[in-house]
Amino acid sequence: MLRVENLQAWYGHVQAIHGISLEVGKGELVTLIGSNGAGKSTTLKSIIGLIQKREGVIFFDGRDISRYMPANSLAAGIALVPEGRWIFPDLTVEENLKMGSFLQKNGREIAVTLEEQFELFPILKERRKQKGGTLSGGEQQMLAISRALMSKPSLLFLDEPSLGLAPQLVQSIFSLIKKLNKAGVSILLVEQNSTMALGIADRGYVIGSGKVLLTGTARDLLNDPKVQQAYLGYNDAGGGI
Repeated sequence: MLRVENLQAWYGHVQAIHGISLEVGKGELVTLIGSNGAGKSTTLKSIIGLIQKREGVIFFDGRDISRYMPANSLAAGIALVPEGRWIFPDLTVEENLKMGSFLQKNGREIAVTLEEQFELFPILKERRKQKGGTLSGGEQQMLAISRALMSKPSLLFLDEPSLGLAPQLVQSIFSLIKKLNKAGVSILLVEQNSTMALGIADRGYVIGSGKVLLTGTARDLLNDPKVQQAYLGYNDAGGGI
């Protein structure tokens, strides 16, 4: 589905990504883990064209999207749920969701998709006329995910979905992510909570200093002493990545 080869990206004159290669297969849930500033979010933004100063080759469903702008990536079937949610606080829940379907032209299809989202997120249906800025943090994250799903993506990018949420809500968000994946949505997940991310993922990539340091199945990474020490909070493992 998605194949990235030798991705390099710059912020101005500073290179942030140094030759990252990764893949996401159809139906897979793949996670990128690593410390703050490792390049995880930059990787997502580079793939969909939010960072235009980039090199490398990006294939999606057999199509070269290396030079796509964000709107082109969305039209191709890749949707991003950004870090920090970035909902529209002065728009209602329903208006926020309709913003996610701006590429669709058929009003009836938009209405059907909206009702599908309300079935998936009943709390949003209850809040449909409420302004987005008045929602709780967890509800805003649900709104951000639901807005992305309004475009009916085949691949969903999730950037730090648990950031800033109360611990009791984090499990709910991860259960939702797994549910979406089981429903057929392929997912590339960036997440600081490495243990939770690897707990639901099929495979993972460890990112550091804009490079892939390790890759493997989620189970193998969870059991790797170097990953345990560096990213999972274990203190009794030796060595380093």
